Amino acid sequence: MQTTSYRLYCDESGNTGPSLLEPKQPFFVYAFILLPLEKVRTIANEVKHLYAEEGISAGDLKASRLWKSSRGLRRYERIGTLLAQAGTLICLSIVEKRYQACALIVETFLDPAYNPSAPPQAAAAPYRQWLAHQLYVSLEDRVFNRFLTAQREDDIMGMRMVGEEIANRLALHPQDHIVDAARRIMVGLDDFYRFGKQYPDFPTNFHRPAAQQAAFFPSLMRVEALLQSLTVQAMLVCDEDRQFGEVLAAIFGHACSLEENPFAREFGDYHSLTHIVGMEQADSGDSFGIQLADLAAGLVNRIAILSINKSLLTARQQQVVASWRPAFAPLASHGFMMADVHREHIVRTLFSE
Repeated sequence: MQTTSYRLYCDESGNTGPSLLEPKQPFFVYAFILLPLEKVRTIANEVKHLYAEEGISAGDLKASRLWKSSRGLRRYERIGTLLAQAGTLICLSIVEKRYQACALIVETFLDPAYNPSAPPQAAAAPYRQWLAHQLYVSLEDRVFNRFLTAQREDDIMGMRMVGEEIANRLALHPQDHIVDAARRIMVGLDDFYRFGKQYPDFPTNFHRPAAQQAAFFPSLMRVEALLQSLTVQAMLVCDEDRQFGEVLAAIFGHACSLEENPFAREFGDYHSLTHIVGMEQADSGDSFGIQLADLAAGLVNRIAILSINKSLLTARQQQVVASWRPAFAPLASHGFMMADVHREHIVRTLFSE
């Protein structure tokens, strides 16, 4: 096994905290960039030279700055080419927040540990994903807002009322499997998992389920699998997250000790992290690697938003995506927590056009 000279830089785009229905920010994206430390320095020097050719200083690299002008898009493209030529590998995790709200509803009302009528398959991802998709196409944002408000305030009565409304809506569905799910939700309204409940020994803001929490743990598992296939170990370096940094550190600690968790196997997680050897949090202004991750996450978030709005990419934007595409890891190394109706077009735009 190789040494830990590799770094795994992580940054995000689309952060709205626990607010999951912001119309201008429907997606949350994590980008993980794997590079040997010596190549980070080389790429940093090449990017500085790129900017110097135009007589300007690079400063902090930000997707929001590069995306808004034709000159910035040219730089975006050249940086993508530099990363691809350096053998960079980028892993992505894309969360559609409205779909995340659907997943939270399923995990609230059909957790087998709380609802005795939950079907045995409710502990497995395929069933939860299937039902989340049904909720996505069956419920209006008004219902999601009611649910998220009650959850945020840990309003038990409010949760029961919105749970009853959801069950009554699903009970009208023509498919028997969905009607059965509605009946099981109704039976379980006396006791359910409370995401908004605060526990004294839990990290700060753990009770506020944001997209970071939904994306971080499965991202670690996919990146770990990639590192195993490469027989490489890496140190994870994340941008400082003042709101959820303590939560992310706790999630990383959990991922390092899965064998000690009796519930991990129920959700398909068997082995602790061994190839991601540690986690650091750093200021992005002081970390060129994190700035590169910002560019990757920002690019993918903007592509996802354009896709959901059915907007076409300009020729220059297409060139930017094409320059970054060779650096994207194989498709199995990426996570997509989103409705099926959007997944195909986003995946095709990012990986195959």
